[in-house]
Amino acid sequence: AGAGALRDRVLIRDAQGRWVAGREQPANAPKSVRAIQVNQVDVGTVTLVAEPVPDTADLSFLRRQYLGLGLAALGTVVMALLAGFWLASRWSRPLRALQQASRAIAQGERDTHVEPTGALELAELATDINAMTAELARLETTRRTWIAQISHELRTPLSVLRGEIESIEDGVRQPTPAVMGRLRDEVMQLTRLVDDLHTLSVADVDGMRCTFAPGMVGPALQNVVQRFQAQARQAGLTLHYLPPDNALQLTAQWDFGRIEQLLSNLLTNSLRYTQTPGRVTVSWQRNGDHLRLSVEDTAPGVSDADLPRLFDPLFRADASRQRTADAHHASGLGLSIVRSIAQAHRGQVTVQHSALGGLAVNVMLPLRPEQAHAKSPPHSKATAT
Repeated sequence: AGAGALRDRVLIRDAQGRWVAGREQPANAPKSVRAIQVNQVDVGTVTLVAEPVPDTADLSFLRRQYLGLGLAALGTVVMALLAGFWLASRWSRPLRALQQASRAIAQGERDTHVEPTGALELAELATDINAMTAELARLETTRRTWIAQISHELRTPLSVLRGEIESIEDGVRQPTPAVMGRLRDEVMQLTRLVDDLHTLSVADVDGMRCTFAPGMVGPALQNVVQRFQAQARQAGLTLHYLPPDNALQLTAQWDFGRIEQLLSNLLTNSLRYTQTPGRVTVSWQRNGDHLRLSVEDTAPGVSDADLPRLFDPLFRADASRQRTADAHHASGLGLSIVRSIAQAHRGQVTVQHSALGGLAVNVMLPLRPEQAHAKSPPHSKATAT
């Protein structure tokens, strides 16, 4: 269209003024004339008529069109900015709430709660933060309880030691062998408690340290039971050992020192809490590539409410389960160490009511813990049934 309009405005004539090409224009139309030269010789002229001025109505129409387009573009930009601001605020509010919650949690506020709102991802993140906050609160409560329990456990033998020593200093008591024996017992209680606490703390930080080596299962377990026979008779209890028929043929890749410690803790717990006359039974059998070790005792039993807590550090069942005064001198960490040893061997521990009327502790241990580690993750906690 532009080329056609230009063609209508051009007129070419020869040197004599005759028409050659183009369109004749009104005589009064403004125009521009230029000579056409070839080798410095005029051979014709070209006339270019000025572009006609648009009509006023056309100009008004064009102005209205341009104004409408401009307003439409401006409205589009404004709407886009408003929509962007709304979307940004919708996303930023949950993010600001998550940021404030994170800062509050970092400052130790364990009751922080974030309302799961906004996009699905942000709502899920808020739910995860709430779960993390709840877990941190639980761990904080556990830590405070742990410190309080440790302080209580240490205070008791220290108070006895202090009282005995002050009575000797004041001349109320004489340092007789009996008095010195009681002092030694309290010192040994402190030693056991500190040793057990150290064992558990190391297990919590780096895992129970174990040195695995091949060995015979039957003789190792039997030796532990034999060491406790005299203690059982002195307590008026009967200790039974029930190995399988092929007990002397089974081998395992264990830290046998830790396994003996595990069984010793279980037997100590049973002998300490079983009433006289009573019975404690140790049995084990192979179950595929695992060994199932069971220690059961007679009454008294443990309440359903206490079963899940038996492996908590420093926890003791109700008074009905405490047979002798020696039970009050227990560290309360024996079963926790049992669980740590089992976990270090990729095993698990379960507790349940015994058919004999007391407590049954079952330990499931893989015979080759390193192979079990390659197949599946370790069990993280003991279970009660």
